[in-house]
Amino acid sequence: LWKKGRVASFNSTFVLNVSPFSGPPGDGLGFILCKDSNVPNNSLDKWLGIVNAKTNGSSQASIVAVEFDTKKSFAEDLDNNHVGLNINSIFSKHQTSLNSSGIFISNGTNITAMILYDGDTKTMNISVFQGKKVGTKPPIMSIPNLDLSQYLPEMVYVGFSASTGQVAIERNCILEWYFTFDELGEESKFPRWVWIVVAVSTLDSLCGIGVTAGYFCYKRKQRPLNSYDLPIFTGVSPKQLKLKDLKAATGNFNRKNELGGGGFGIVYKGNLEGQFVAVKRVKDTPKGMQNLIAEVTTIGSLHHKNLVELIGWCYEGSELLLVYEYMQNRSLDTFLYWYMAPELFLRGKATTETDVFAFGVLALVLATGKKPGIQDEQSESSTCIIDWVWELNSLDSVTDAIDPKLKGNYDEREAKHMLILGLACCHPNPNMRPSMGYVLQVLLGEAILPTVSLEKPAFVWPAPSPSFTHEHSYSGGMLSTFSSINGRTLD
Repeated sequence: LWKKGRVASFNSTFVLNVSPFSGPPGDGLGFILCKDSNVPNNSLDKWLGIVNAKTNGSSQASIVAVEFDTKKSFAEDLDNNHVGLNINSIFSKHQTSLNSSGIFISNGTNITAMILYDGDTKTMNISVFQGKKVGTKPPIMSIPNLDLSQYLPEMVYVGFSASTGQVAIERNCILEWYFTFDELGEESKFPRWVWIVVAVSTLDSLCGIGVTAGYFCYKRKQRPLNSYDLPIFTGVSPKQLKLKDLKAATGNFNRKNELGGGGFGIVYKGNLEGQFVAVKRVKDTPKGMQNLIAEVTTIGSLHHKNLVELIGWCYEGSELLLVYEYMQNRSLDTFLYWYMAPELFLRGKATTETDVFAFGVLALVLATGKKPGIQDEQSESSTCIIDWVWELNSLDSVTDAIDPKLKGNYDEREAKHMLILGLACCHPNPNMRPSMGYVLQVLLGEAILPTVSLEKPAFVWPAPSPSFTHEHSYSGGMLSTFSSINGRTLD
């Protein structure tokens, strides 16, 4: 959540549905960040699974929650239909009633909640919408000067807690959950967030409390793969391969067999059981693991004449490997059209989102003075300009991508914002790209610059639900007017 004084920004958007069985509802649910995944003892009913009578108000609780309360259990509660921010306590530090908005938590209808936290400005915005769609209404609560590092440890669990009473009984459900966060750069000796498990909380008929939490602990250990580590690989078509076979196929990853590389790692040519293959040696980082999971579960299940086939994968010790068919006689980049969004290869249909992607590539080309496919001087392959700029961004050196031929004759702030805007438009998930209207507002200085993750997100298809994305979800950044956009002939 935080490291060396820097706090991660995050977006937690989810669809909840709360319905009473009979009589009045009780008690509610909460989105939580906490140090411990265990449910506090005696925290059912009015305690919402957040704290109990003993830990209430104690800093030892180490929990921050956004509660959706359906019962006025305490005098401090506004009413039986409110949203509150709780810090180590069941008593909300900030709360607001939903009655005036016409939204009722416990009437059995779907409600979408969007919680945006800006780690730079330490501001949390909470929005609530009727139905399964993010709207344009302003936040119901905007909480400034909220430094989560003051209340929570560096590593936290993220999820939901819910409770119901013995008499007033309700079903608390999370139907969908979309969660993104900014990674904090360099690795440390501590485990880091890698994957957020989407779970559904249901009524626990015995104790009246349900808790869900997502947290994958990634540790650099020499250990074999097992079903607990990557349960999501079960049943996918690419087969698991042995490290010793891939070492033999590539000459123990001999440099002579290198085909190219980039932010993801290095690709080697190999001969596996008489078949030429391309072996991608993914960097052993949490992001590398995330990409490996995404590619095996997404690309591995796709078969198309225009897609390179994913043959297999390997995860042994610290080695993360993906094995593709080898494109004989030509490098892969000769088959790619650098301005095309990844989903265009799968759907074969142009959309406004693919146009935004193409504009993003153009913005990067203008800012860097490079072609969209950057030739690797040491190999015959090319690196996509998006990957190159995003890799520099992960190193906090994105300005190194600015065209050196400009010789300093530019506004560095504008150039940096142009690069960030280009990356935002090139987000692998089409639903996370800004609209061109929003892009124009940014260029005119009428809207804030979108924030992008330090590292390039993994491409996942089908893309997450569009109900969880909206141009108003962009947080952070600064207003910036672009004086001009000047193009020139590329070398």
